[in-house]
Amino acid sequence: MNYSTYTLWPWLKVKTRYWWWVIRYGGKKNIPPELIFGQMEKSMARMKENLMQALRNFPKELGEEDKQMLLDAIGKAEEMDKAQQEMRRGVSRK
Repeated sequence: MNYSTYTLWPWLKVKTRYWWWVIRYGGKKNIPPELIFGQMEKSMARMKENLMQALRNFPKELGEEDKQMLLDAIGKAEEMDKAQQEMRRGVSRK
């Protein structure tokens, strides 16, 4: 049950959405960048929210090293979000 829920379903969902876009827009190269960046933005928002929830519910018995690892992941997510916004601005200017 967990394997199909957490491994197969997300993979199938992403592949189905991708091939739907390919069919709808008539090829891989015709998919609008705004659509791709929109999906990436939603995904990044979900990831940041999940990391923040993990930090809020962090068990006290885990060490400081584990907490630092989680904080590093949150910082990396912020960096990726900023880089994505810069890329989006660069694509929209063209």
